[in-house]
Amino acid sequence: MKFSGAVKSAEDFIMTGVLFCPVDKIRNTYKVVISELIKRLPEEESFPLNWLLTLFGSKFELISDYPCRQFFDLFNEIIDTFYD
Repeated sequence: MKFSGAVKSAEDFIMTGVLFCPVDKIRNTYKVVISELIKRLPEEESFPLNWLLTLFGSKFELISDYPCRQFFDLFNEIIDTFYD
């Protein structure tokens, strides 16, 4: 998927900001916001983490085609939070 600015779903919204966007500052902002949301989830709420883990895992093969520092950092944080 090339960056086109078109967002059709929640998955597109997250991946557009964290991985596909060519602007480093925007990718950083997405990472910070999603990270803060993850930290504020109640412990009994596993669905959002499970959903994010599945989403990021399904896009992992794309990281070689995009600047991926924010994606990789956030993916690690999701894994750590999910299994903590």
